[in-house]
Amino acid sequence: MIVTSDAKYSVDDLNRTPLHYACMDRNPSIAHWNWLAKEFIEQFSNEHINKQDRFGRTALHYAAISGNSELKDLLKTKKADDTIQDNYQKTGKEYEVMRNKFNTKMSQLRLTKSSSFIARHHRDISACIQNCLADCSNIVKQRKTKLHKALQDVCGFCDKASYVLNVWHGCRYDYRNVTCGQLVAPEQDDDQQLCKQKDFVTNDDERAPEPTTVFAAIQTRVNIAMEELAKAITEHDRHRFACKVIPVGSAHEGTKIGCCGEFDYNFVLTNLSSVCKVCYSPESPPGFVLLKASTPVYDEDLNDLFDQNGILNTRIVKFKFETLAKQVLSSASFCERTGFEYTDPVSTGYIGPPPGNVAAKLHLKIKLIFTKPVNECHVPHAISVDIVPALRINDWWPDNARKKELCRADDCLIAFTQPQSKYPWIGWTEPHGFISFAQAESRLLRECHPAAKAAYTVVKRMSEYFCQYEFFSSHFIKNGAIVVSG
Repeated sequence: MIVTSDAKYSVDDLNRTPLHYACMDRNPSIAHWNWLAKEFIEQFSNEHINKQDRFGRTALHYAAISGNSELKDLLKTKKADDTIQDNYQKTGKEYEVMRNKFNTKMSQLRLTKSSSFIARHHRDISACIQNCLADCSNIVKQRKTKLHKALQDVCGFCDKASYVLNVWHGCRYDYRNVTCGQLVAPEQDDDQQLCKQKDFVTNDDERAPEPTTVFAAIQTRVNIAMEELAKAITEHDRHRFACKVIPVGSAHEGTKIGCCGEFDYNFVLTNLSSVCKVCYSPESPPGFVLLKASTPVYDEDLNDLFDQNGILNTRIVKFKFETLAKQVLSSASFCERTGFEYTDPVSTGYIGPPPGNVAAKLHLKIKLIFTKPVNECHVPHAISVDIVPALRINDWWPDNARKKELCRADDCLIAFTQPQSKYPWIGWTEPHGFISFAQAESRLLRECHPAAKAAYTVVKRMSEYFCQYEFFSSHFIKNGAIVVSG
């Protein structure tokens, strides 16, 4: 059924019509959604085709921002005005140019020449590496010589230190040319912009590499938004969900590669942590524990979170916390205070029940979109944030955990995910929690020597962008960097 509307009034506090939302950031590859949006545009009244929302943007602005050329062309046939500027003096055409610049510059992060070389010689290089690791001393020297020759070819006949430094400098997306300025010429891509060896980070400077101005500004804005989210959640339900934000992950560690678009946060539920203790069940698999009320619970606000045996129902806690978080994120006040607009990545990209077992997932993934420029620069991508609600039990440490010297007493958290997806023989009658040391990992990498951090960043980038194969996961590389640095 196709909805038609004359939209003579706004549908929300952002002064938008349904047409604005039909043209906002959706995945053009999803055929059923693109078809629905096109049908909606066809039925929409031409009288309101150029209506501007609170930010001065028309439906054509949002079609250009999302990169949906089909909807953009269809709007123009409906007399959409491409000369209308939004509150930031930008037309839809200008946003389209910015998006194209963004896509071009992101493609330059992929080390195209090196990845092409690897793709052409993948079998030879793989066989060479295997022979080098094999216990066959009579060919090791020969294979190593061949491997060094392949490495020299990949580096473009420059010294290895300069090549690694060049990769390191290209780990982060440079936002300076998004709004204005000239792009780097294709022949001057990151495989050819060679750096002098004397510039390589070999000094004893303990400071981490500084991000670009916009990169740092984006991170600051997201941190403020998460603090606002925690504050609002606490105000809504202080007894059950009073919380404290702890940033983790690559953005906090200073090892983010690509654009500044992904963040991770632990939301420690402080009040709930204070009334719980850790207990075990014979069924509990390694890494999972049960949580029980430390004393009988008489508070009506908390009572519905525990069963008759005093076991905390972590599934219910996670569900209620995520529901409250989405309620806050969807409010006009959150948008007003933070400059972010929340969109649900499930509802915008998938019609039907969410895929997978929601209870088994560790985090809540949210999607935020900047409503205004950052340092006068348009951010042409959404911000993805993983939110992990967790408990911190005072004076508790896992019995079989080792290397306490690497972790502080408050580094151990218990997140709300269930073991059934990995251990299907475990029943659902006892909801578990998962022991997490993500905070300790982030702190150790954040505090490690700049050379180790730079090496980790380079390896992570090459693993993700070097060729079509992902050699190692970021978590595996991170653990190696921590061990080397420690």
